[in-house]
Amino acid sequence: MSHRSMVSMLRKSAIFTLLLACVALLLAGCGTVPPGAPGERGGTDKPNNASFGLDRFSPGQKLMIEFTDVPGAPPPFTQTILENGEILLPLGKRVKAGGKRKAELVEEIRNLYVPGYYQRLTVNIQTEDRWYFVGGEVKTPGQKVYVADLTVSKAIQAAGDFTNFAKENAVEITRADGQFLKVDCKKARQNARYDVPIYPGDSINVPRSWY
Repeated sequence: MSHRSMVSMLRKSAIFTLLLACVALLLAGCGTVPPGAPGERGGTDKPNNASFGLDRFSPGQKLMIEFTDVPGAPPPFTQTILENGEILLPLGKRVKAGGKRKAELVEEIRNLYVPGYYQRLTVNIQTEDRWYFVGGEVKTPGQKVYVADLTVSKAIQAAGDFTNFAKENAVEITRADGQFLKVDCKKARQNARYDVPIYPGDSINVPRSWY
C-alpha cells in the first residue's frame, strides 16, 4: 500500500470515529432532565418514600381496625404497619397494608375471613391524625394536622402566614426521611410548579430576613 493510500485510509477512519462520538453525545442529550422537571429541587420534588402516595398506607402508620356484624368478633385492635408493609390480624393472619388504599385493604381483610370463618363481616379501618410542623417566621408556628393535597404555601397559610420579618424566598423543608430543600415562596405564589408538596412528618422552617 502506498503512503498516500495509507494517509487517506487513516483520515477516513478518524472521520468515522468522530461521527460515532457525535451520535453518542446526541443520544446522551436526549436523556437529560429539563430544568424544573419532577425530582429537581425547586420543581415538583417528592421524597423517596412518596411512592406509597398520599391516599395509601405506609410503614410506621398506625391503623385502628374493628370487625363488626359478626357474633364473637374480636375487640377493636391497633396495628402498626411493619417495615415490610404487613400487619398482623386475628387467627394468625397477615396482610400487606403498605401501598394499599383504604378500600383495597378493607376488601382484602374481609376476603381472609369470609366465608372461611364468618358468613358476613364488616371491616372498619381508622387512621390516627398525621402531622407536619411549621416554625420560624410565621404567625402561629407549631404542629399542624396534615390534610390531603397540602403544599408549602398552603402550610404557611395554615400557620397564619409569614411575619413581616420572613425570608420568603428561602423557606426550608426537611422531609421525614431527612431530605432537605429550599423553596422560593415568592415564585411559588406566581407559578404553581414551584409550590412543592408537603407530606406527613415534614418540617418547614421560615428563616428571618436580616435586611
